[in-house]
Amino acid sequence: MSDLVFLGAGRVGSLALRIFLKDLSNMGKFNILVLDKVDHSKLVDELGVDFKKVASIEDILENLGGAQLIATALPSRVAFEITRKILEKGYSVVDVSFIPEDPYLTEDIVKNKKVFYIVDAGFAPGYSNLVAGYFYEKLGRNIESLIIHVGGIPVEPVPPIGYVITWNPVDLIEEYTRPARIIENRTIKQVDPLTKIHKITISELGEFEGFYSDGLRSLLKNIRAKYMAEITIRHKNHLFIMKKLRDLGFFDDKPLQIDNVSISPKIFTARVFEEKLSMNVRDIAILEVIARNENSIARHLSYLYGGIDKPFATTMYTALVFAKTIDLALKKQLDPGVLPLEKLWMFKQEYDSFLSNYLVVKEDIL
Repeated sequence: MSDLVFLGAGRVGSLALRIFLKDLSNMGKFNILVLDKVDHSKLVDELGVDFKKVASIEDILENLGGAQLIATALPSRVAFEITRKILEKGYSVVDVSFIPEDPYLTEDIVKNKKVFYIVDAGFAPGYSNLVAGYFYEKLGRNIESLIIHVGGIPVEPVPPIGYVITWNPVDLIEEYTRPARIIENRTIKQVDPLTKIHKITISELGEFEGFYSDGLRSLLKNIRAKYMAEITIRHKNHLFIMKKLRDLGFFDDKPLQIDNVSISPKIFTARVFEEKLSMNVRDIAILEVIARNENSIARHLSYLYGGIDKPFATTMYTALVFAKTIDLALKKQLDPGVLPLEKLWMFKQEYDSFLSNYLVVKEDIL
């Protein structure tokens, strides 16, 4: 019987497993099983854990075996369906997958089964939520504005668009086309992500630009503010190029007929991006959270360098938070329910104690 099941051993899942075993767990303390549709037997032999190849939801459910916790790192297109089935079987879950669905759709399930479902246990949304929840409580749940600046970018802009591909290029393109939800005058609004290009100055790191992204998610429900937004960071001039490509139709879904071939411009552009912009360069993952009310201002800045001879920074940052959340879920008595990280704000010092071994972290409440 396994104490912990890792479901999904891709880039984030396998890295989080390594971090968990190296930094957060004694090798003999937990019996760990890895499930994936891809054969990872070499990886798990190296790490001393068990592995089972699975081909369906039914395979997954049959191999959970009474585990204390399921840690899921799955593609967004299938993550919610599989996770809901696991919750229905009465297992608690820590999930790092980015899902388009509202996780609170599982609220009745987790309460009836008396389990917890920790969602967005990664970089952003994820650790950004933990910081936001911490500031919300420290400022007496009285916030005028909450702004999250976040991004994984090359340390220096890389021609021709100032960016490189380190993740799914289709998901990247959708960031520039998917409406973003923000809070304005205490009301949820949907905005065009490129309707405004923001100028961002981070004194420790330099000048950037940013665009609205749809990363507030559970914060829209759990934090009250007059203004709240997530703004994704890019190098200057990148967004001008992306807006021109979008306006010209290169990000459209509707297929074009070219001779006897039908192809979506978005899929074509994603393939070009993958071909021309996939390269190893030194990168940086940046998170800045600023909360204000009439009397105080709270600021968190953390960043992590990666690239070349080590994992990309965003992948590493995500895996670190995922691994720490798994550790927390195994060691703490958490109440049943849907638990985005802003609900776990009281454990922030534990996260910081661990993450500060890897990240540069600066924080003030004035």
